[in-house]
Amino acid sequence: YDVSGTPAIVERVGANGGIASNFTINYDLPAATNAPAYPAGTYAPGIYHPLKLWGMTGVGMDDQGRLFVSTNEMGSAIRCFKKSNGNWILDWQLIGMFFVDNVFYDETTDAVDVYGVQEHFKMDFSKTTAGSEWSLYGYTLDSYTYKNDGRGIEDVKAKFEHGITSAMVRVLNGKRFLYTNGMTNNFINIYRFKEGTDIAVPSGLISESYDLYGTDVQWPPNKPFANDPGNISFIWRDTNGDGDYQSGEYVQTSHSYNQNFWVDKQGNIWDNGNPVICRKFAGLDSQGNPIYNDANTVTYSISGVGSDIKRVILQEEYDRLILLEGGQDCRTLTGGKIYVVDNWSTGNRSARYVCGLGAPQPASIAVAGDYLFDCGWETQSKVWVTDLRNGQQVGQLIGGPEIGGSSNTGWVDIGFGIEAYKRQNGEYVVFVEDDYIAKVVMYRWWPDGGPEPTPTATPTSQPAKNIPGKIEAESYNSMSGIQTESTSDTGGGLNVGWTDTGDWMDYAVNVQSSGSYNVKFRVASTNSNTKIDLR
Repeated sequence: YDVSGTPAIVERVGANGGIASNFTINYDLPAATNAPAYPAGTYAPGIYHPLKLWGMTGVGMDDQGRLFVSTNEMGSAIRCFKKSNGNWILDWQLIGMFFVDNVFYDETTDAVDVYGVQEHFKMDFSKTTAGSEWSLYGYTLDSYTYKNDGRGIEDVKAKFEHGITSAMVRVLNGKRFLYTNGMTNNFINIYRFKEGTDIAVPSGLISESYDLYGTDVQWPPNKPFANDPGNISFIWRDTNGDGDYQSGEYVQTSHSYNQNFWVDKQGNIWDNGNPVICRKFAGLDSQGNPIYNDANTVTYSISGVGSDIKRVILQEEYDRLILLEGGQDCRTLTGGKIYVVDNWSTGNRSARYVCGLGAPQPASIAVAGDYLFDCGWETQSKVWVTDLRNGQQVGQLIGGPEIGGSSNTGWVDIGFGIEAYKRQNGEYVVFVEDDYIAKVVMYRWWPDGGPEPTPTATPTSQPAKNIPGKIEAESYNSMSGIQTESTSDTGGGLNVGWTDTGDWMDYAVNVQSSGSYNVKFRVASTNSNTKIDLR
C-alpha cells in the first residue's frame, strides 16, 4: 500500500488462489535459508512454491523493506521475502508442519516421496547432514474447495481423536491414493488425487457414527444415522465426485471398524480381531474412488493365537501376515506379543509366536524387511529393534545431539506413531511421531553398520585421463547427486553409488588418437532395465 495519502494498493504479492492455484512465475527464486531454489515455471495446484500463500495469519515489513508473512493451517510457517531486481524472492523460511502426526513413504519411488496427512515431502537421501534430506514439495489439502474435508476442520475429533493423523499412501490401478487415520484409530479416511495436481480429494470413509467429544456436533455431515452414534458402522464413498458428503452416499456395513490400519499393496484394508477382517479392494468407480463393500469383505480365522489381535500387517514380499496379540487398547500395547503366519498366499492360517515388544509401554509398531520396530509413550522417540527371524532384540535407535536426544522429544501417543521402510539399497528409514517440537524424527539405519556413505565433498580438479586406458569411477571432475563408499575391489579405491535418474559425473579425458573405441562399464543395480547415458 501507498499510505502517503489515502491508502492505495500499489502491488500484490503471492499467487491468486494460494496453494490450490495453477501458478506460473517467470523468474527464478534462488536457494535461501531453509529452502531450495524454485525455478521459473508453472506450479500445479497443490505443488508448493513460497509465493503460494494460504491460511495467512499475519503480514509485516521491516526497515529494510523485507516482507514477512505468517501462515497457519494444520502447520505453521513464517516466510521472509526481499526484493531483488524488482522481484520478490525468498530470504528465509521457517516451517513447522506437524503436531500429533507421522509420515508414510511411497514405495513406488523408494521413499523419495513421503507424505503426512496434508504434506508431501521430497527426500534427498544423498544428503547426510541430519535434517537436510527433506524439502516441502506439496500441500495436499484444499480447504477452500473441499470445506468438509476433515483434515482442515479443527473440531474433527471423533470420540477421543485429536484430529486426523497417520497417513498411508498406495498406488492402485496406476493412481495415487492417501489413507489417513486418527489419534485413537477411530476411522479410515480415503483420498484420491485430482488429476494433474497434488490436491487430495475426499473419496471414502470407513467409520462408526460418533459424536465429536460428546457434543451434538456431527462429522461428516449428512449421515443418515446421525442420531444413533456409536452403534452404526458405515462406509461413505464420493459417488458424485464433488468431494463432499451427501446422505445418499453412505451405506451401512455389517463389519465393525476395529481400529487396525493397514492397507496392503493391492489396496486391501486389514482390520483386527480373530477372525481377521480383510476389506478387498474392488476396483475404482466412475469417479476414481476405491470401492469397498461387504460383498468384497472376507474373514480369516487364525489358529495358534488368541482372539485379541490388535495389529494386522501383510508383508507381501515375505508372504507372511504379522499379528500383534494383546495389549490394552489401540495405542497401549503393553504385554503385546508378535505372531507370524508364514506362507499366507498358499493357504496357511496357523500362527507361530515370535517375540514380545521391547518398549516398556509400547504404543505403536512397524515392520520392514526382517525387522520389527516398536516405540512407546514416555520413552518418546526411542525405538526398539527386533529381528523377526529369531525373535531377538538387536538394539535401539536413540535420538542424537542433533535433536537434543530422545529425551527432548514428545510422547508417541498415536496408534501409528512409527513407520519403517527398507530402501532398495538395504538402508532402513524409520519415522517416529514427535508431538513436542512440531516434527517427525527420522532414523537412517543399516543393520550391519554399513555401507555408511562417505559424504562427498566438492571434488578436486582431476588431471585428464588417457584414452585408451582405465578410469576409476570416483575420478570425476564434477558431479551431481552421487555419493561414494569404500570398496574391496582390486584396484578400486571407492564405489560410486546412490545414483538416481538425472544424476551425472563428468570426466576429463585425453584421447591420444582418433578412431573407434570400445567402452566397458562395471555396474551393479538392484533394478532391471537400468541404463547409462555416455555423452
